[in-house]
Amino acid sequence: FGRPEGSMLIRWLHSHLNGE
Repeated sequence: FGRPEGSMLIRWLHSHLNGE
């Protein structure tokens, strides 16, 4: 994941997973 967008998506996904 060299693109910044990928990192943002991963962080967003992790946030949702942690929230649930």
